[in-house]
Amino acid sequence: QRYWDGTAWTEHTYDPTPPPLRAPEGTNPNTVWMWLLSIGGPLATIAIVAFEFFWIGSLSTTDFSDPAATYSAIYTPTYYLLIACGWILYAALVVVGWLDYRRLRALSVPKPFHWAWSFLSSVVYVIGRSVVVKRRTGTGLAPLWVFVALEVTTFIVAIVVGILLVAAIIQNVANAYPVP
Repeated sequence: QRYWDGTAWTEHTYDPTPPPLRAPEGTNPNTVWMWLLSIGGPLATIAIVAFEFFWIGSLSTTDFSDPAATYSAIYTPTYYLLIACGWILYAALVVVGWLDYRRLRALSVPKPFHWAWSFLSSVVYVIGRSVVVKRRTGTGLAPLWVFVALEVTTFIVAIVVGILLVAAIIQNVANAYPVP
């Protein structure tokens, strides 16, 4: 765009296209917090799933014909511990997202992916952060691929464990209520 001074067009111009947002050359976006989020999150999830496997496994021996026994078998301290572990893991991953965001700002990465997205899920934060950091620095996708590999592994393990546990519980219920 060229400026008009009221009588003629001037030599002054304006380019409305903003310059690309780039971090200083040589910025390494692979923070310890991002690696903790990429590796620690899925591994902690696997640990909770393994703990849940043993708890649900104990339900396979429950006498489901007695409602009181069913209730007391499910709502045990282990059940509440599992819930607490899930919430603690969630809070820890949000805090780690915040620490990663702070570190990226300290590294002068312009407009890093905001840490508040980690409230939705660590998956959302890791993907969004990796895409934004790649655009700003040209690198930083390694933690994303490690995270994806671990999440896929976690998902497969959880599905297999779930199928085995449901089969054991169905067998127990079938034994409790035999077909005449």
